[in-house]
Amino acid sequence: MSYVVHDLAGLLMLAGFIIHIYEGTSHQPGTFHSMTNGTVTEKWAWTHHPAWYRRVTGRDPQQAYEREKRRQVERTRAMESWEREQDTRASL
Repeated sequence: MSYVVHDLAGLLMLAGFIIHIYEGTSHQPGTFHSMTNGTVTEKWAWTHHPAWYRRVTGRDPQQAYEREKRRQVERTRAMESWEREQDTRASL
């Protein structure tokens, strides 16, 4: 019985280890790069650690968020416009 419990505990620990590695690297984009390079992107900094971002850059993370949000809206509009143009060209 103790062998079974020992083996199950080992498998559970192995599964936990694999999940921990996955969540620490692949689950959050850019995390593996920051661990190996020692730097993070500005977007990652204001998203995950706004107080640190404010202290390092002297800028408000909320303003950075709003700027990024506007940039994404503009990008979406540009993509939609490009797609409409492509559809128009294809129908000619």
